[in-house]
Amino acid sequence: FPHTTLYRSAYSSGAAACDLQVADPGALLPGAAGQATGQGVVSLAGAAPRVSVDLTGSGLAWGDYRLDRLSLRNLPHAGAEARSRLELQGAGLAWNGQQLDTVRLAMDWSADEQRLELAAAQGSYEVTARAAGQPENPGAPLAEWRWSGALSALTLAEDGATRFELAAPAPLLVSANASRIDGACLESPAPARVCVDADWT
Repeated sequence: FPHTTLYRSAYSSGAAACDLQVADPGALLPGAAGQATGQGVVSLAGAAPRVSVDLTGSGLAWGDYRLDRLSLRNLPHAGAEARSRLELQGAGLAWNGQQLDTVRLAMDWSADEQRLELAAAQGSYEVTARAAGQPENPGAPLAEWRWSGALSALTLAEDGATRFELAAPAPLLVSANASRIDGACLESPAPARVCVDADWT
């Protein structure tokens, strides 16, 4: 199980700090492997608690998924609103015969709205995307949860040169059971244009 240490000095000043070390993730999630270390701080000041996390992992695996390196940070924004920025970076991601050299995800989030930025690369190819939206029914059970928003940017590049990019924002719906994107049109300097309506589960 993880080893956690709580520092009394930090707690007495209005925050609780802890060190986290996971040497055997299989004890938490059967079949998982690798190791992770990090630090966390829970601030008790203000109207609602704020959580900061800085976590790194290596040699992570679970089922058909593999990840050589992982960095995860969650940083609360200053101000009265309970907003945070989640940053995830990974290297050597593999699953079901697929592979990515690097992947980066950044999300500015609150209970009311989420803004996401994604970048993934494999060899000479890179995909970048941005989306924003909000939960339609935040109080619903997970099986009924729905998130709606728009894909505002999508770029496919090769050797640093743009090959395709999103022509206009496209509606995006994500739920616990299925997802959908409507009217996503990609344009190329060639010129070429490809439009997609897609559902996936």
